[in-house]
Amino acid sequence: MYNNYTCVLKKQCKIDLGGALRMKMTFQPKKRQAKKEHGFLKRMSTRSGRNVLKARRAKGRKNICA
Repeated sequence: MYNNYTCVLKKQCKIDLGGALRMKMTFQPKKRQAKKEHGFLKRMSTRSGRNVLKARRAKGRKNICA
């Protein structure tokens, strides 16, 4: 029935229309979480974060943070 697909963790499996078990993608992007962790305000709130911004500006990066 599952075409020899096995899944260790049932919560990571989905059954597609063909009836086969497929692993879901492990990276589930979340924009809000990315901004909270890697955003400009987070960088500016710490001394080392400000150093990161300074280094990226000096290197000429178009985007200095998320």
